[in-house]
Amino acid sequence: MKYNQEIFNGSISDLGKIEIDLGMYLPLNKAICNGLKEVEYFFVNRWIKLKSPYDLSGVTARYINVTAKKGSILSLTLGKGYYGIEKDDYSNAFINRSGWTGGDGIFSFNIKDGNDSLNQVDAKTLFVFGDTFVGNVSKDLYRIEPLLMPNNSVAYLDGNDPTKNKVNFKINTNKFDSVVSYFEPDNASIYDGTVPRYLIAYDEVNKDNKYLSGYNPKKVEIIFDLYSEKHVTKIEVLNYYEEMFEKYQISNRGIKETKIHYAKEDNVYHLLDTHQFNRATSYDDFEEVTIDQNLRYLKFEVTPIQGIGNHYNLEDTKEVVFGLNKVKIYMGDRILKDIHVSSTSLMSKVKPISWFWLQDGVIIDKDLYFVPLLVGPDLEQPEGLQFRVKDVSMIKVPIKDGELDFDNATQKPTPLAHDDKTSNWLFGAAFMANTKQAGAVNPDGYIYVYGYETANFERLLKVARVKAECLEDFDTWEYFNNGKWVSKMTEASTLINHISCEMSVSPITSGENKGKYLALYTYDVNTTLIAYSIGETPWGPFTSPRIAFESKEKEKLGGQAYTYNAKAHPHMSTINELLISYNVNTYSMEQNVSNANVYHPRFVGLQYIGE
Repeated sequence: MKYNQEIFNGSISDLGKIEIDLGMYLPLNKAICNGLKEVEYFFVNRWIKLKSPYDLSGVTARYINVTAKKGSILSLTLGKGYYGIEKDDYSNAFINRSGWTGGDGIFSFNIKDGNDSLNQVDAKTLFVFGDTFVGNVSKDLYRIEPLLMPNNSVAYLDGNDPTKNKVNFKINTNKFDSVVSYFEPDNASIYDGTVPRYLIAYDEVNKDNKYLSGYNPKKVEIIFDLYSEKHVTKIEVLNYYEEMFEKYQISNRGIKETKIHYAKEDNVYHLLDTHQFNRATSYDDFEEVTIDQNLRYLKFEVTPIQGIGNHYNLEDTKEVVFGLNKVKIYMGDRILKDIHVSSTSLMSKVKPISWFWLQDGVIIDKDLYFVPLLVGPDLEQPEGLQFRVKDVSMIKVPIKDGELDFDNATQKPTPLAHDDKTSNWLFGAAFMANTKQAGAVNPDGYIYVYGYETANFERLLKVARVKAECLEDFDTWEYFNNGKWVSKMTEASTLINHISCEMSVSPITSGENKGKYLALYTYDVNTTLIAYSIGETPWGPFTSPRIAFESKEKEKLGGQAYTYNAKAHPHMSTINELLISYNVNTYSMEQNVSNANVYHPRFVGLQYIGE
């Protein structure tokens, strides 16, 4: 297809109108017609009337209504922009009838060297998937029992083209040969109870979660590990408080006489102060303590004696426990959040059911990093949506001999999630490495990490950045806020509306948009529409969404099938065509069982029309 090429030619009816279906979404340029009065095009769920009916520049559409002089001839020409074509040969490469038989959440990485630039034909490609079907499929596409579904799986491909080399799907098993996920939650964020991690959970919704020692402890020490040495200026401490039970004097559980120690990287502790903490009287009753030390570790050593280490009078109760609500650790005006908290005594520690959904990631040196969603069940939701995102973790996996070294993977909690009464925030939907290793044309050494705020059922794109060598230190991350970079995640400004939970931002390396950035996403997460926006920089400003492709699986498969989470795969793409995937699923497990063709990724080639 070429710019200004005629794509429609027809006559206006006797009613002075014509309704046009181009059959696909295409960028438009001009409407040529005698007596042209009005042109409107369909965008997502509404008709939009053009101010100038002759100039369609900037519009990508499939459905168009034109009002003009009856009997006149209408001609439409192609404009500048992107459009998508189905890549059935790529989609068919992910149909497998035994073992791995379907998955969603597909992300790709060039684990040969981390180069994510276009046309890496000599790559070693890693695919990671979310929920995965494992088993056998009959000739009539029925999934045969037993039906297994680990929460993640992987595959490898020699090169970057699954139509030339077979995708090698991998399924993980344990010592009993049972099928299991490759990545299972195993860090402090998965535990509930009176665990010390709640001391640094500053979200409003977590205000009632607090730390409690065990009964009659011989030693009560709470240790804060900042992971690296930082200059801590002060701390703010909210003692034990629970409004609902305050009439029972429950705040007497709060700590009182406490020795505050600090240590540097050598882990040798020094006494800073013996502090008498006050009894808390509200959720805002934070008490400030000056620290002004370079340290990695901060330790509270509470005197484990009733009435001395807590605020009970000896006649109040026989319960001997010591509690604390929150501890904010400051480096200047920044509250540190990338902290591991442990204690020598705690009341309860429960490991609820949870699993990972992998988000995007990045290769730095010879390690692959993910920031997966920590998910738990929520049976109050409808079928197919019975889950709840609880948090975000980080997984670091060494790359050894061209494959992931799962045995030496590590993981930790992150501060990349926030929830309050009006919205929630999650980061990790997309990574863009603007580094030499990733093959960036103008590398600045930053990893750009995209996330979203969900408010009023709409997802709003945000972006963070961090130097590649500091990726694991979340207290060095910065968030873009209307022209400046700030330290607080929830101050990040919106870049694009209506994005999806998985998406991509990729450099544009050729053509008239060279040097800009292409954001690619499913419009509103699980619709049939794949949209794009063009940004001047990785943080924008971005153009308004334009539709490039409409998936057909919902219509073809029927039932409760739906499509979602489109994204680009740059290293698998060419200079003339950006490879895109999207997921297909159904809200009905019965449909997934009876038709194994539902649940696997589909692919689209995104092409550009320019002058």
